[in-house]
Amino acid sequence: MKRTFILLLVLLMVATSAFTLAACSSKEGTIPGTYKNVELDTPEQQANLADTISAKIMANVSNDPGDGTIADQWMAQLNVRQNGKLNFEADLDIDYEDAKMEMDGTFNLEHNSLQSVGYSEQSGIDIAASADIAVKGGLNIPRVLLNMLGLDEEQTLKLQNLLKSFNYGASIYMDNSNVYAHLSESLKSAFAEFGVELPSDKIKLNYGNPFEGIVGYSADADGNATDLQAQLSVEIADILKILKQYKVDFAVSEDNGWALRISVSEETVKAILADRELVPKETADLLNKCVSFRRCRAEFFIGFDKDNKLSKLSSVVDVEINIDVEKSLTVPVSLSGSFKLEVIEEQEISADKVTLPSDLDTYTDLDERLG
Repeated sequence: MKRTFILLLVLLMVATSAFTLAACSSKEGTIPGTYKNVELDTPEQQANLADTISAKIMANVSNDPGDGTIADQWMAQLNVRQNGKLNFEADLDIDYEDAKMEMDGTFNLEHNSLQSVGYSEQSGIDIAASADIAVKGGLNIPRVLLNMLGLDEEQTLKLQNLLKSFNYGASIYMDNSNVYAHLSESLKSAFAEFGVELPSDKIKLNYGNPFEGIVGYSADADGNATDLQAQLSVEIADILKILKQYKVDFAVSEDNGWALRISVSEETVKAILADRELVPKETADLLNKCVSFRRCRAEFFIGFDKDNKLSKLSSVVDVEINIDVEKSLTVPVSLSGSFKLEVIEEQEISADKVTLPSDLDTYTDLDERLG
């Protein structure tokens, strides 16, 4: 079922973006354009937008139900470049078991990667990926909270000290069977602090080949492309109806192709908390009493170029929350303060192909070391 396979691939990419929402306060993570709001108050309006989205998706799939080149079109070589960053700040006062303490600090993560997926009838699926990841910051976490992790006293103290100031990095590579990691010296030393003595800063792990034997997809179709598009449109319309119910806003730009912007705000959170089928009244009352937003804006974008080819997925979160929880018979801890979270993610179809390092044979195989 080649068409179904490719369609699922496209939808998977869209779904991945949907779980990392975005905010328009930053140019990063957005698809630039002049956006016009789309009204979705009626079933007809929801169906119109669903028809457009499904048509854009199906434009990336062959129109011929018996076409044996569907996999070649999308999977001969699909390269996706992804980059993102996450910034977290916390400043909290805690009263736990009559011990007053502070928890504060920052956590920053940046990553960029390139993933390549190739497909042929003879060889099946071939994958490769390369990524750079950097994590730094400093977190002051009370030892009484770390004790909940179940570590012994010495390990808890080591973890507390490591978290006070950290700067770790790694370059990671992947092929059909192995993951290769080149660790920064600081990260290798962190493992050593907990008794994990790595033989090298370059290590290799075998995870098997999950794609082995996936070759020769049948060219049969569940139906013609028109039927698939109609079915997809109905399913998207149902999703739009649900999202509109929770105060999610939609806007479209046609400046450089076609882009959809989906916006989530504090009103969305309120609508979810007001839904008794999703959130029990006691939980909603507690959250409404204890949590307030300084900022709450999130958006994600799906973009197609002028030829209707899926070109970019991007997203950002920009949230700042005040917390004020009073100790009670049901809540054994009081908590007050604030935290901020900013997330930016971008995924883009790329002409670049992953090139793995030439020295992968120098990476130490941990499977062999561990026997």
